Amino acid sequence: LSYMTHPERATHRLKDVVEEVFGHKMVKYAQVKKPGELFGEDIHKYNADDSLWQYRLFANEYPTLQSDPYMERVYWHLECALLPIIVEMEATGIRLDLDFLARQEVKIRTRLAQIDDDVRTMTNVPGVDLNSSAQKAKLLYEVMGLSTERSTLGKSGQWSVGKKVLNQMKTDHPVVPLLLERAHLAKLIDGFIDKLPDYTEFDGKIHPNFNAASKEEDGEWSTATSRLRSSKPNLQNQPPELRAAFVADPGCVLIDADYDGLEFRMAGVIAEMYLGKSVIAANVAAAACKSG
Repeated sequence: LSYMTHPERATHRLKDVVEEVFGHKMVKYAQVKKPGELFGEDIHKYNADDSLWQYRLFANEYPTLQSDPYMERVYWHLECALLPIIVEMEATGIRLDLDFLARQEVKIRTRLAQIDDDVRTMTNVPGVDLNSSAQKAKLLYEVMGLSTERSTLGKSGQWSVGKKVLNQMKTDHPVVPLLLERAHLAKLIDGFIDKLPDYTEFDGKIHPNFNAASKEEDGEWSTATSRLRSSKPNLQNQPPELRAAFVADPGCVLIDADYDGLEFRMAGVIAEMYLGKSVIAANVAAAACKSG
């Protein structure tokens, strides 16, 4: 409701909106729960405060929605209708194949070790630590003498060896593509393989959060177009190499569905009413040829 009536708000968390609108600081969970307790002794105060201010906030915001019959209809027939579906999605979760992740980790770590050996042999620098940006910079720009023309100098006085820079240097020396591959593989280990198992619960599944208008602990908002954003973890940015780790329950299948340009098709149908099919087709063809 807050997102629909005031999309410009910096946050839509209940406690933040209540403080903004009413100037009231709500009871926080940490205030009623002591370390080591499953439920705080005064948990009822937290629950009562939540219930009371949700009611007051709704009573305050809803008249704004009522002033626009179209938005009111969207709220009840779309936004609210989606809530039980989202709750069911989160409760159902998705199963994680830990054995697959373990096999992938072995393959990736074997390849990483091979890359390290190859780089040290090719550069004749056996002791270089390829996990260290400083040592990689020294290896490339001082030991090997590669140009810093496409690099940038950081505040620490160190030349960059980031992905963007190395991509521009791929043809400068055979070591550079190996360092790019190594960075990608290391990210698979550190960013995904090591972290995904931590999200599994007692049923062997991950139960992510799906948000349309909320800010997560990583500081990022859901998409500006209100499409659902998955978090804890973000299932929408899983690398192709690891997507097979997400498996269906016995007797079920996973379906990968895509809108296949639905937005463009809808725009075309609407525009055809005013411009005609031949004009739309001609304009699209011209734009495609120009961009190509």
